Parts: sequence; C-alpha cells; structure tokens
Amino acid sequence: PDGQSSFGEKRKYPTQVSLGVAYFPSQSLVISSDLNYYTKVGQVNADAVLNLAVGAEYYFSKFWAVRGGFFTDYANTPKISSTEMNQNEHIDLYGTTLSVSHFTRNTSVTFGGGYNYGSGTAQIIGNSTRTQDAESLGWMLFLSSAFSY
Repeated sequence: PDGQSSFGEKRKYPTQVSLGVAYFPSQSLVISSDLNYYTKVGQVNADAVLNLAVGAEYYFSKFWAVRGGFFTDYANTPKISSTEMNQNEHIDLYGTTLSVSHFTRNTSVTFGGGYNYGSGTAQIIGNSTRTQDAESLGWMLFLSSAFSY
C-alpha cells in the first residue's frame, strides 16, 4: 500500500535539511554534532522528525585514535491512536557507537561497534484497536580499512 501504484507515479520522500558543526579544542580532540530534519510526507503518512548526533574523536598518539558518539533515530510514523486500526509501529531509538583506529603512513584499520535501543507502541493484531508495548534492540560490530597511495 505504501509503494508505487503506477509506473508513471513517483514515490514521495521527505526533504532532509542538515546542519553540522565541529570544534577542535586541541590538536588531539575533535567534537562534532549533527542536526537532521526530515519534512512530513502526507501521501505516505510520515511525520516530520528532528534527529541529533554528537560525537568525539581523540588521537592519543599519531598511530591510534578512539571515536565515540550518541545519536537519536526518532520514528517518523504518527503516534498510535487507541481509536484507529492497522497503524504502523512508533518506536523512537537512541544509540551509541565506539571504535578504535590504527594508522600507518598509507593505511588505517578501524574496529568498532554500535548499540541502539528504543521503546514505543505497536498494533500487531490486524483490524483491532488494541495496542501493545514494543521494544527494539540492535547492535553491530564492524571492521574497516583504507589504503591511500
């Protein structure tokens, strides 16, 4: 139902407006933040959302750095009403990330992870006005490398 109804009709997406800032309190530390605003899209029942991300990167030597951050990922679905049926879940997420990087003259290797958690409401029983408490939990590990020449 939320997809295209014909080949000539384009899918509607929110407009994203972002603002980011970084501050270097020292040569070893950078602190950054991002605000991301997504507009409402009435055709697909998506509300406007404002998300935040804050992070820091610290170089404790010329070969090693640690990075960490916090972010929000708020639901763009409308809050669930107890008088309506067949609504999408509404779960606001909060998360953290942490990674360590090693640098050489031409390469970098980063190992890290992330965790997010949120709670909200859902309607898992079709054609019913009953709501249920819902939780979402996710985690990831990553390994990345880069080579420059």
